[in-house]
Amino acid sequence: MAPGRMSDIPTSEGAPRPDAPALPPLRTGQRVAVCALLALALALRVVTVVTLEPKPMFYEPQVDAAVYDDWGREIASGNVLGHDVFYMDPLYAYFLGAYYAVRGHDLYGVRLVQVVLGTSGCLALFLAARRLLGIGAAFVALVLSATYQPLVFYDTALTKDFLGAALMSWAIFGVSVGVASGGSGVWLGTGVLLGLLGLVRGNALLLLAALTVGLVVVERRRALPQCAALALGAALAILPATVRNYWVARDLVLTTAQLGPNMYTGNHPGNETGRYEWPSFIKTPSPKDEGPGFRQEAERRLGRPLKASEVDAYWRRETLAYVAENPGTFLRTTGKRLAVLFNRFEIPDNYSLYVMEELSWVLRLPLATFGWVIGPLGLVGLLLGLREVRRLAWLYLVFATYVASIAVFFVFDRYRLPMIPPLVLFSALAIVELWRRLRGRELRAFAGWALVLVLALVLVRLPIERFMNVGHFDSSAAHYNIAMMYLKHGRCDLALPELQRVPVERPELENSYGLHEMIGQCQMQVGDRQGALESFARAAELRREKGARPPGS
Repeated sequence: MAPGRMSDIPTSEGAPRPDAPALPPLRTGQRVAVCALLALALALRVVTVVTLEPKPMFYEPQVDAAVYDDWGREIASGNVLGHDVFYMDPLYAYFLGAYYAVRGHDLYGVRLVQVVLGTSGCLALFLAARRLLGIGAAFVALVLSATYQPLVFYDTALTKDFLGAALMSWAIFGVSVGVASGGSGVWLGTGVLLGLLGLVRGNALLLLAALTVGLVVVERRRALPQCAALALGAALAILPATVRNYWVARDLVLTTAQLGPNMYTGNHPGNETGRYEWPSFIKTPSPKDEGPGFRQEAERRLGRPLKASEVDAYWRRETLAYVAENPGTFLRTTGKRLAVLFNRFEIPDNYSLYVMEELSWVLRLPLATFGWVIGPLGLVGLLLGLREVRRLAWLYLVFATYVASIAVFFVFDRYRLPMIPPLVLFSALAIVELWRRLRGRELRAFAGWALVLVLALVLVRLPIERFMNVGHFDSSAAHYNIAMMYLKHGRCDLALPELQRVPVERPELENSYGLHEMIGQCQMQVGDRQGALESFARAAELRREKGARPPGS
């Protein structure tokens, strides 16, 4: 055995061979350690639920969460099929519907179920790492996944994204077992997991194609039963959605009719950042406006009513035409998306992690983050793993395929959650390899890789928003949404500080006369007459500068 190979990682078992599916049982102490770490993962998530329960938005879902909550209640009330082709990914809605049908509209209890399912993903990564990298890396992966701050939060949030990370973790474990054993049953189960993942993140369906090609390349003729099992498993998960779409709308759509609109949102003449920049014909960036807006614009341009599949196809064609005419812009925006995808900042969408940190002391603990831990260590692990690329090829394939599947759309913090499980494994590999070199007194090798780690840390933590046009890195929208929720209940005292945070987060909004008018109205309600006069005066000045009419005129 050549020195320095990953199969030399000093563990009680050694790194298992890919063709050895059977692993020795864990010792008693190891089993206790696994249970303790899983208990830690569960405790962090449960306490996050407890600390967020009295806070804004816990019982009042916003944006996507509101749509899924309403959808789940419809399903629970008996409207299981609905009336149109799926636009949003459906699995989470049916998860909520099933829970609501059994337990009622219990937003506290459903989060506790979510944290159990999310914690199971930590176990899946332990099992996958044990098989691929050895017992030492398995424990490191379990610690990282248990304490990764975005997973801790999103496992408690009323969004579909916790399912994406958990299903990806179990799918990686399934692939690791399937590659080792070659058993069709394992590939059948893996296909089911990936099919379900495709009902959470439609872009993840690309993983099925990638794994099928990988099996054919590696196994050649022997791949037929494995590929068939993978396809059958995926079909078992996906076909109910396809049949339902055809049944209710007489329209053949595999899962959702959102691919074209998403492609166009990330690649259209008004998008120079590569971020989520909605086209001008969309009224608001809301799920309730987005789907109808794309349909109405497509029908207006074509001059006839369209099926959901036709709307989807139209926007796919428009996107491809735009990319063909503007290849340089597409490459630049794709490069920006990759830069954002591997950057330290957690781009807010429905939630802002930075606002949630203010609301829960658990999220302010020194937990693992992308910018300080998973990002830089994962990049180092990707480089270290190249020494054993044939053995880890499947892990590289899953990771690269998912990254490619979102690099052509747009990026939010929650969109990169399914790429975290493979990065956790690569991070665990980096930690174990660095420790092995340090313990073995391979100081020159250790110093070299430590330098690579420092460079990776610098790369991930670059303030790219200062020198690249990648949009705003702030939480202004989250503060505004919280303020609107308070105003709906007449709580100007609570809305005012949230509104005042908006221009602090995004200074150019200091020039928004509408914002100053809302702040002034809240100040009047709380008795701050002097502050209100100053806010109204500033709003009037901005209206004059912009030629806008005074309110009520």
